[in-house]
Amino acid sequence: SVETVDLASHLTSQLRLILESERDMRAGEEIIGNLNEEGMLSCDLKEVQVDLNSWLAEMRLGPQEEIAKLETDAERSEAKEELDALFSPYSLREIEESLKIVQSLDPSGVGARDVRETVLIQLNQQGKAEGLAYNLLQNRCRTQQSGPKPMPNEAMCLRVYLIL
Repeated sequence: SVETVDLASHLTSQLRLILESERDMRAGEEIIGNLNEEGMLSCDLKEVQVDLNSWLAEMRLGPQEEIAKLETDAERSEAKEELDALFSPYSLREIEESLKIVQSLDPSGVGARDVRETVLIQLNQQGKAEGLAYNLLQNRCRTQQSGPKPMPNEAMCLRVYLIL
């Protein structure tokens, strides 16, 4: 029998091969946890940042209690510095970098926020970032505002995709 692996497990195993930092790994896993069944990012990066920083604040409580029990001010100060380094809040820039790493994984196009970005990722990974289709998508196929969230001009994106 053939064993199947879900998308999240497949992506997480790839992350483990390329990331050494537990902090980077946690950010990547949070992004993977916010992918829908098609592998598209289902929320805003700011939401990922808020969720990660909330988790960090929760995880920090136990060590803070232990630090308070230390005997000397010097021990407490040193331990607090270590804690601050380990549990510093994630910046939006760190989340964006983590998304780029997830978007570099297999399958190609995973982690995109819309159809346009999926195709751009795929073209880039195929070495076609200088081609006509990439340039058309990058410069002509923009999102259109319709309601609270931008919606991709999917018809344009798909027409460009067909000329690949």
